[in-house]
Parts: sequence; structure tokens; C-alpha cells
Amino acid sequence: MKDGGILPGDTSRSYLRITPLILLFIAPFFGVALVFFLPLFGIGVFIALCLLMASSALSATASAAVRLCCDKRTSRAAVKERKYSGAYQPLRASFTGTQKRKTGKK
Repeated sequence: MKDGGILPGDTSRSYLRITPLILLFIAPFFGVALVFFLPLFGIGVFIALCLLMASSALSATASAAVRLCCDKRTSRAAVKERKYSGAYQPLRASFTGTQKRKTGKK
């Protein structure tokens, strides 16, 4: 404040007056710090995003494995009894589960 006056705050607060010449000397160091730390921040965000995507993929894989292992149709006993055929059948569309055997007599 060129005209004088009271600065905001109580008496325990102190202020430092910096001349424009000193400010012109200090300002490039703030620019260097920004140029140095901004890419580090970007790399950190990229790594955090990669870790988040990897953990999401792992959790999806784990939940699919648990569903597959706990499904009654895919248990070892069901496969042995031929209730569930895990054979690859590309032209078969069975949206309700396994096909029921025909028990009708002719």
C-alpha cells in the first residue's frame, strides 16, 4: 500500500514487502518449478489410472472365475454325469441353459 494504512489481520501477522526488481528475479524460479513438477504430476496420474484399470480387470476376472466355479451346471459332478456339456458348439443357441432330453416314447 503506497498510501499507508492498516493491513488486514491482527498484530501477530507479519507481511514482507518485495520490490519489483526482486520479484522479477524470483519469478523465473517459480516457472522452473512448474515446468519440473507438472510432468511428474501427469506421470503420477497416468500410473494411478493404469493401476485402477488393472485392479478393475483383475476383480472382473476373479468374480467371473468364482461364478464359473460355483455354478452347479459347471461343477465336476455335473460334467461327469453329462448334465452339462462344455463342448464348443458355435451354431447352438441355448439361452435358457442346457437342453432337456426328450423322454417321450414313440
